[in-house]
Amino acid sequence: MNFAHLHCHSPYSFLDGGSSIRKLLRRASSEGMTALALTDHDNVCGAVEFFRAAKELGIKPIQGAEITLRGGYHLTLIARNPRGYARICGLLTKSHLEGKRREPAANLWDLGGGEDLFVLSGCRRGEIPSKLLIGDRDGAEKAMKCHLELFGDSLFLEMQPPVLPGDTYLHKELLDMGERLGVRPVATANVHYAHKADFPIHDLLTCVRRGITISEVSSERHLNAENYVKSPAQMA
Repeated sequence: MNFAHLHCHSPYSFLDGGSSIRKLLRRASSEGMTALALTDHDNVCGAVEFFRAAKELGIKPIQGAEITLRGGYHLTLIARNPRGYARICGLLTKSHLEGKRREPAANLWDLGGGEDLFVLSGCRRGEIPSKLLIGDRDGAEKAMKCHLELFGDSLFLEMQPPVLPGDTYLHKELLDMGERLGVRPVATANVHYAHKADFPIHDLLTCVRRGITISEVSSERHLNAENYVKSPAQMA
């Protein structure tokens, strides 16, 4: 079964990645995957390390980033080629220069289209899924049409394994809307660590990032240990 994770965070998603780049790649290799994407939050700091380690392990490195848009929504960008990577770098630079310190915010229209990129609708913090989860179907459809106008057939609907409350509903709504508007789905897992057993490390990092103790509740803390490098069979 041919599968590659296209939404994956390393320690360069600062305090939000629980496994090293090499550990993520080794896990992917052990599951027979021949490619992996790195999509850290609002940066490509790990690009060189990722490229070199992936080549050593015989895995195709796919460069990308999960960007934060104005309004706080997330969007996953994948470079198709060096021009696409350069466009991601340019957008990130602009978002850091124009945003507040440690709060980069990209303008969706600054991407200038989907050429040389694959654009995934994002995790639950993407604009389309966020609006569906609060029951705003009209707002979600308007957002999808906006994305579609800008990115065309480079846009894909990000579908993640149903491990959280509301996921089954979200998947149905995304698929129905995608069929109506002609947007194809793509499977991802929003990976934040290599193995299920690494979840406590990620949870601790999240507490540090949020400035809370491990006994405190936060919406930023993941509800379960499902954001790991799942096998192709698990993803299927």
